[in-house]
Amino acid sequence: MMTTLPNEQQKFSARLVQALEGAGIRPKQTAVWRMFNQRHPGPPVTIHAVRKWLTGESIPAQDKLQTLADWLSVNPNWLRFGESSAADDMDALRPEELQYIANLRSLSGEERQRLTALAQIMAEFANRRET
Repeated sequence: MMTTLPNEQQKFSARLVQALEGAGIRPKQTAVWRMFNQRHPGPPVTIHAVRKWLTGESIPAQDKLQTLADWLSVNPNWLRFGESSAADDMDALRPEELQYIANLRSLSGEERQRLTALAQIMAEFANRRET
């Protein structure tokens, strides 16, 4: 078992909360617990484990960290250690995300703003539906 310094755990927690909020998900333990277990291919985690992630008491094992990163569309190295490079971020994108970015870049500034607003509304609606 790997030991971590409390400061590392607190920094992980801050990055997790940032990633959740960036994905339009409120960092509430019940909602995160439910949504995480819907996505994680392994055994479900307890609500107590999620509470510890959110309060900076522990850092999840690598398989759970990878599920969090995939779910929240963040680089797993950034989520765990606070590090990533632009190359890492681009490698973490799925093909459909790369196509979305290419399509987004082809739009005018006003069209981008409209699409961004629509995506935010949809993410908020999905978050409310899942909680």
